[in-house]
Amino acid sequence: MNKAIPTVSVIIPTYNRNSILQRTLASLGTQIFCLQDMEVVIVADGCTDGTAEMVRCYPAPFPLQIIDQAPRALGQHGTKVQPMLGQVAPLSG
Repeated sequence: MNKAIPTVSVIIPTYNRNSILQRTLASLGTQIFCLQDMEVVIVADGCTDGTAEMVRCYPAPFPLQIIDQAPRALGQHGTKVQPMLGQVAPLSG
């Protein structure tokens, strides 16, 4: 089975923002854009509030994945977003 390549990748970096992230994901699910043409990648930076578990169980109407990484110091970059496939990658954060 060939999986279609998403047109848009939405990347959301987060740290202990479980409730805000739930509202964000719900809002993304109401977009007029074809949801199967979009993927959402959550980058959880050492969250301790259940964010990773919430994302793994979230019933998203679009492809959703999480990159659960160890915490990084402010200003450190380098998370590999290789799993993203979309042609356009808006950054939210």
